[in-house]
Amino acid sequence: MPYTDVPVIPIVSATYKNRKRSNLVKWLMREGGLTVQETADQIGTTKEYLNNKLVRNSFTIEDILRVARIANKSVFIVDNETGKAMRFE
Repeated sequence: MPYTDVPVIPIVSATYKNRKRSNLVKWLMREGGLTVQETADQIGTTKEYLNNKLVRNSFTIEDILRVARIANKSVFIVDNETGKAMRFE
């Protein structure tokens, strides 16, 4: 199956309920070498607003995709049975 060497980070599942989407956003920023201010500037919001979203863990999938794009990262959805993947940019 393709993408077997890609780390899997489930963001929407029953097992994910105790994990924070904010942690994924922080990871994307860290891996992309972005500060909160730089990320906020690039998505067209304030540092304070982005910090509030991080604290409240109030990120939508669209928010995560936007930060991934800014961090020059890709998000994939992989069918676990067939291995087919869809890449979101």
